[in-house]
Amino acid sequence: MREAGLAVIAAGPCTLVQDGGRFGHFRAGVAEGGPADRLSFLWANRLCGNRLDAQALEILGGGLVVEARGRLQVAVTGAPAPLALDDRPVPLWQSLDLPPGGRLAVGVARAGMRLYLAVRGGFRLPQVLGSAATVVREGLGGLSGRPLRAGDFLPASESGPAPVFYLPPERRPPLSAAPLRVVAGWQYRDLPRTLRRAFCRATFRLSPQGDRQGLRLIGAALEGREALPRAMISEGALAGAVQIPPDGLPVILGPDHQTMGGYPKIGTLVACDLWRLYQLRPGTPVRFALLSAVRGAALTRAALRRFEATEPLRLR
Repeated sequence: MREAGLAVIAAGPCTLVQDGGRFGHFRAGVAEGGPADRLSFLWANRLCGNRLDAQALEILGGGLVVEARGRLQVAVTGAPAPLALDDRPVPLWQSLDLPPGGRLAVGVARAGMRLYLAVRGGFRLPQVLGSAATVVREGLGGLSGRPLRAGDFLPASESGPAPVFYLPPERRPPLSAAPLRVVAGWQYRDLPRTLRRAFCRATFRLSPQGDRQGLRLIGAALEGREALPRAMISEGALAGAVQIPPDGLPVILGPDHQTMGGYPKIGTLVACDLWRLYQLRPGTPVRFALLSAVRGAALTRAALRRFEATEPLRLR
């Protein structure tokens, strides 16, 4: 009898196994990893009745085709994209029953960048340092620390009759390019005043040269970059940190960031805005707004409270 799970027929540009993240290993140079858009990841698991940190797939841009081994329930959330089960259109943001041999195809995203596929009960891949989150740079997690490819198999548990939930469009996290909110870091005061002023006035665009380690911005270099400190002691770095390299074009660290860095950091994105940033496409205009640490923490807590308070519709 074959093991239940999903067989990968086509993997798309980059599909990774993720869970809630790998914590407590910064001193060994190991990043947390985890989902780039945490809210969409949480919703995929919630629609399947899973623990919120259960193993799921992060799909860059679409193009994933999987075939069910056994009877499974799945949900796909995140960027809007065509979704089909055995060539029949089915909805995103809804738990779906896959019959044995059923093929689920995720089309190319029409907007946004990332989709999340969860299976009821979660995938059952081995953990490394307490997590199955894939960090390609370090070769950790998932399937040998790499993106999925055709022929891979993802073990999961078969699902008997289970509730079916749907999240209507008006209840979903919006895709938004509104100003990204930044909490000023301790190095902020050491940066040139002209650069600090320019940071909040400038409009950049997302560069195509970005990944889960970090996103580069392109545009006019910040005024005052010539007076940036020539040398700074390397220190710990966090996801969302906004670095200002010598060329005056910010770099925003992502979930697979390096754990140490020496570029000056003007501040750190509010966590819920980092999740939103990772749904923006290359070329999208980006602006920044500074706010206090208290206000920044409150915004992320409010986003998580909205998630907890938002009820999906039960269809069965």
